[in-house]
Amino acid sequence: MYDCIWVGWVLMYIRDQDVLDFLARARLALAPQNAGRSGLLFLKENVGDYERVGNEFAITRTTERLMELFAISDLEVVFYRL
Repeated sequence: MYDCIWVGWVLMYIRDQDVLDFLARARLALAPQNAGRSGLLFLKENVGDYERVGNEFAITRTTERLMELFAISDLEVVFYRL
């Protein structure tokens, strides 16, 4: 079990279903809630005002789309900053 997982500029290179698969595995790998504490997933990604494919290898998602993916993965967003 991990107390912290750090992901930086990775999700932009994988499709939504792969993001969901990764988030599900990460959620299972995080330390369970214990005495008010639980493992944290830190994510740093480029976001845009609209979703776009920059080239065939990178996707810029909106903040709203990322939040949808977290919700589908049953992850709670405790802080975000643009």
